[in-house]
Amino acid sequence: MKTLPFLTKVASGALSAAMILTVGCGQAPDTGESSENPANAEALQKENASLKKQLGDARSRIDSLRAQLNGASAPVVDGGLSAEEIIDECMVISALESTALALNCGLRKEQIII
Repeated sequence: MKTLPFLTKVASGALSAAMILTVGCGQAPDTGESSENPANAEALQKENASLKKQLGDARSRIDSLRAQLNGASAPVVDGGLSAEEIIDECMVISALESTALALNCGLRKEQIII
């Protein structure tokens, strides 16, 4: 029976690689913690609190707009815009963004119709 010397080397190499991958180096991976992480954590907590407040305000505004759209007589909060004014503003912004995108794509002003 003919033996293949490279086959035993390949098998032992594969076994070694599998063992290294399975066992690893015996150390936990670095989590990136350093002396500046407490400062980062505090900054992230402040940012998180700010974003939660903004989310709460946005949800309140959405609820108010839903009430207006459903025909309820919800007052406009703090001199804000009515639902119709917001929709009009969104349409203008959309038209401007679409025009800018068309110009960036190489269309001439004469080719753009809004």
